[in-house]
Order: sequence, then C-alpha cells, then structure tokens
Amino acid sequence: MLPGHFGSLSSGLQNAPSLRHALAFMDEFAILLFPLLAPKLRTYKEQLNIDFIDVFGVSTTTLLSKKHTKLALFLKNMTVTAITSLTSWLSQQSLPWSFYFDYPAPDNQSEYDVFLGQSRYFSQTFTTISIPESYLDLPWKRASPTLFQLALEESRLSVSKLEAQQSLLSLVSNQLNTQIRSLPSLEQMSDALNLSPATLKRKLKAHNTSYQKLCDQTRKRVSINLINELGYNEAQVAEYLNFYDVSNFRRSFKRWQLS
Repeated sequence: MLPGHFGSLSSGLQNAPSLRHALAFMDEFAILLFPLLAPKLRTYKEQLNIDFIDVFGVSTTTLLSKKHTKLALFLKNMTVTAITSLTSWLSQQSLPWSFYFDYPAPDNQSEYDVFLGQSRYFSQTFTTISIPESYLDLPWKRASPTLFQLALEESRLSVSKLEAQQSLLSLVSNQLNTQIRSLPSLEQMSDALNLSPATLKRKLKAHNTSYQKLCDQTRKRVSINLINELGYNEAQVAEYLNFYDVSNFRRSFKRWQLS
C-alpha cells in the first residue's frame, strides 16, 4: 500500500527526512493516500498518537451490526501495517509502535506477532497507534531533503489541479471537532455545507450513519481522551462539553458506549 505508485506522493514518502516529516506528509495528503480510513495525528505526554477516521462509512457499527466483518478488519489492519511497516523501512530500524484495536483479540495472533510485535491491545474504544515523540526527529539516512521538498511542492500542485475534495463524513467530523463545546444543530451544519437538512440526512444515511451518531461519536472520543489522557473527572467533562449536569452526561456516555 505504501509508498505505493502515486508519483510525487510516493517520492515524498520515500525521501522524508524523519518520522515527523513522513507522518505530516501522510496527514496532508490523506485524501489520496488513505481514501477509506484517514489517520489523524495528535500528541499527548510525549507520545504521538494516530487515530483513524472512517471516511466513507465502510466500517461503522451500523454496517457491522456490532460485529467486525472481514472487510473492516482487513481495512484497519492493512492501514495500520502500511504506516508502521513503511516508517520502519525508512528509518532502517524496528520502531516501538504500540497498537490499540477496537475489536476483540483474534484466536490466532501469529500474524500480529510477525508484523506488529507484542505491544498491542484489543477491545479498546478506538483503533489507535502510538510512538514516543523522541523518535519523531531522528534523521533518516536514506532520505533526500531536496527530493522531499520537490515532491512536496509537486504533490501540492497535483492535488490542487485534481480539485480533490474531502468526503462528507470528513467535512462533518472536522466541523464537529472544532465546535465540540457547542455542537451545531442539523440545520446549522446543513447551512455550513450548503445543503438542505433533508439532503444531508439522506447523504449520511447512504454512508451508513446519521448526524446524531456522528455527534455522539465525536463527543465520545473527546470524553474518553479527556478522561484517559488529561485526568478529567465526569464533572469536568460534563462542564467542558456543556452538559446541563453530571447525571445527564453519565446517561449520554452510557448510550455512546453502546452505540
């Protein structure tokens, strides 16, 4: 899958001067490199975490009916392995990635041993991979900073000519993340996207989701990050998300956990 046959994009990946450059490059051109499951970078306590956002609704709980199909498992495993294998190859060492999967541990884990190593955890809330920030800026010997910069400029030009657009789910999710403390109504989101509420609902249904589910998923992800990473208690999370009271937040959180 990576570096693939994407012309300047592949050249950029192969000549990235460091892990930070490679991951930032993947994030910038995710619309082409990761058309179904896009990586999203965030840092926490000297760790670089990569979450994965469903771009077209191919691995939503609605489609899976609470059970991860072979297609969804393949997509997640392929994307995770592509990123970690490429970066280990470019760095010429086995990087200490940790893996958190949102599905139960498979009976046979021999392939996970070979491709991912031992630092892996199953039945997590989200699929995430993580690596210490200390590895981000180590120079990669096989890289060419000059070729990387040329590939970066050419890739930006190519993408602009393609007029490639984000998926609807990506657009909605990005809007929700930026307005997490006061989520827009369906009508407000529709106006922001220049769509009618009925059209937005119909398009989201075609992506195996709904606006309410996207709102719930966004608040669930933020809540868990606040609790696990920043040590917020329920009252603080409820206040951050502008819930009326803690009891209301608790009821909503239980509902999100089941969705």
